Amino acid sequence: DIDGCVLMASFCVLYSGGELFTWGENEHGQLGVGKAMGHIKEPQLVQALEGIPLVHIAAGSAHSMVVSIFGTVYSWGKNMFGQLGLGDTEDRYIPANVKALEQKKTVFISCGGEHTAALSKDGLVCTFGSGCYGQLGHNSTCDESFPRLVAE
Repeated sequence: DIDGCVLMASFCVLYSGGELFTWGENEHGQLGVGKAMGHIKEPQLVQALEGIPLVHIAAGSAHSMVVSIFGTVYSWGKNMFGQLGLGDTEDRYIPANVKALEQKKTVFISCGGEHTAALSKDGLVCTFGSGCYGQLGHNSTCDESFPRLVAE
């Protein structure tokens, strides 16, 4: 069993054993292999996540997110609008724990071009990243760098 996603010019494949491989464009660190570099032509193991039982992956235009079996979320890549959910706008070259989602027990992540939505085990949705068109669902066009609960 595998899960996969395609960024604009990058690829991620998550195998059923939890191993994540990435390749392609890596200008913003979206492959999670430790540094930004041009183009990686062969699949690389994302070593920072080795040993973590991953169950889901999603990607935006240049950022990637994974969810572990425990509901922990990790993000990396381009972060111009806060789409990594880490409270800042600095790109990340290796996966970082989205600590603001730790208590939510995330079961599913979906990424737009430069924003992200996280669904919790309890059915709550948090969004973050670019809000320029109101896509975060907060009745606002502001960007959010921390996960923010979408009100009913």
